[in-house]
Amino acid sequence: FRTNSAYGRFWEARIIWGGIMNTCRNLAQYGVTHVRRISPELAERYMQLLACFPHALAHRCVSGRIPLEDRVKKALPEPQWANIPS
Repeated sequence: FRTNSAYGRFWEARIIWGGIMNTCRNLAQYGVTHVRRISPELAERYMQLLACFPHALAHRCVSGRIPLEDRVKKALPEPQWANIPS
């Protein structure tokens, strides 16, 4: 019974994580299609932050047991990532 419920929780988390990744991909396509025409600099920053989001979320979800990557720290101003629990 415990194995089935553990697998169920794992599978639910996998579905949610897949949804997050799909949403990030869709937002990236939106940025390339619409934002880049208006402001290439803004689109570049948007894509940089969007690429860092899954890593920052994973770091936050496991209470900091996954180290925050340097590129995530570089993308976010220090006050924003310094408050993420490690």
